Amino acid sequence: MSSRVLGALLASSFIVALGYGIVLPVLPTMVERLAGSADPTFAPRQIGFLTAAYVAAPLAVAFLWGRVSDLIGRRPVLVVGLIGFAVTLAASALAPNLLLLYVGRILNGGFAAAVVPTALAFIADTEGDDDRRARTFGWVSMASIAGFLLGPMLGGLAAGWAFDSGKAVPLLQAAPFLLASGLALAAAGGVRLILPGGRVTGQPVDTKNRETSTFVPGEIRLLALASVAA
Repeated sequence: MSSRVLGALLASSFIVALGYGIVLPVLPTMVERLAGSADPTFAPRQIGFLTAAYVAAPLAVAFLWGRVSDLIGRRPVLVVGLIGFAVTLAASALAPNLLLLYVGRILNGGFAAAVVPTALAFIADTEGDDDRRARTFGWVSMASIAGFLLGPMLGGLAAGWAFDSGKAVPLLQAAPFLLASGLALAAAGGVRLILPGGRVTGQPVDTKNRETSTFVPGEIRLLALASVAA
């Protein structure tokens, strides 16, 4: 795998994680502005539901994205996922009411689910050496962690700037969303130009010890472990 291809995959994973984390500190002021409710329990409850909506969306579509990437190739799914993530992130920032904010967050999570799993699948397709494949998986994880760390920091700065004489300024709230959206569009262009297209042929990964079942007990244990870790 060339450094340019790896860079495109790492940038995609980083930006999706950045886009998720950047909303968290700004979400309270957005909900208060859009809802206009004086109930002190309303905003925390809606923030919890909005966060859950983003995370629940990948549960519904992640397997579908994986299946589509098997059929048409990894690059188209990565490009569509990044563009969809960018559009829905910007739509969330500019949502005029709470309902559309929910719609934006659900769609945002759904498109985000196409990026990191497909990037990992591309690595598995093209990197036949076990050691290099494991190291590359580790780099993708590090890129995602870096995005999770940087996103809330930028969102926190925006939350601090989003008050003018005690009133939220919607444009300042939207700025970090739009920044992450622009980065996602740039990453989509990079993936389109750098990654090879088409379906991957052949079996570069050693599968001699793999069971013939399409869903083996070992995969169930890995899913359980990932669930506990998350």
